[in-house]
Amino acid sequence: MTSPSLESATTSLSAIRDRASDAMRQAGHVAAEARLLQGIAADAFEDVRRLAQASVQTVKVASQRAIEMSDELRDRIRERPLTALAITLGVGVSLGILYANSRPVPARRVTGV
Repeated sequence: MTSPSLESATTSLSAIRDRASDAMRQAGHVAAEARLLQGIAADAFEDVRRLAQASVQTVKVASQRAIEMSDELRDRIRERPLTALAITLGVGVSLGILYANSRPVPARRVTGV
């Protein structure tokens, strides 16, 4: 028969080995998850970088197009200044009428006689 202290020491050693084995297995899982998350983060970063580059390119193209349209508009106004003035006046009057019609009409008070 073995002594109780030897038996408990063997049991403790076995429990320690089991816990160490579990800890190593969990550490392996955590490391695998960390690598997976690192890959996902790298992919997301690359997607954002590509979108940012595309956005910058779109802004450059839109800016260039706006400059071209501005130059074209300036040239047309110089070619036909009275037409440009008439169009501007017509747009201003139209907007003024729309604004005036969009405001609620105040109720009139009726005074009793």
